[in-house]
Amino acid sequence: MHGAVANGGSVKVSTALKGSALRPPSFHGARSAREIDTFFWELGAYFGAMGIENDSQKVSNASFSLKDVAFVWWHRRRDDVWGRSDPINTRDRFKRKLKKQFYPEDAEYEAKAEL
Repeated sequence: MHGAVANGGSVKVSTALKGSALRPPSFHGARSAREIDTFFWELGAYFGAMGIENDSQKVSNASFSLKDVAFVWWHRRRDDVWGRSDPINTRDRFKRKLKKQFYPEDAEYEAKAEL
């Protein structure tokens, strides 16, 4: 037990770490090239800061960043491929599928860009 607590004192716990904890970006399913590109840019920065290098870990973590319409799309898409050999288990495939679904039709995108 800490000496200050044992002697009736108090211990200050820093909340700085809680307030500055790195959080992954989120994507809600907007059909906006800017929002999608920003999401992937921030996701890449998040993975770099967190030391996440494995593709399947990136896909798993990225899927937790999907909200609202994007979340529903992911769960339907994921359930569709579980029974087949068409998994979305690489960052490139995840990015291509998400952009195919949500990128505005009149916007062009680079399918091989980093996640």
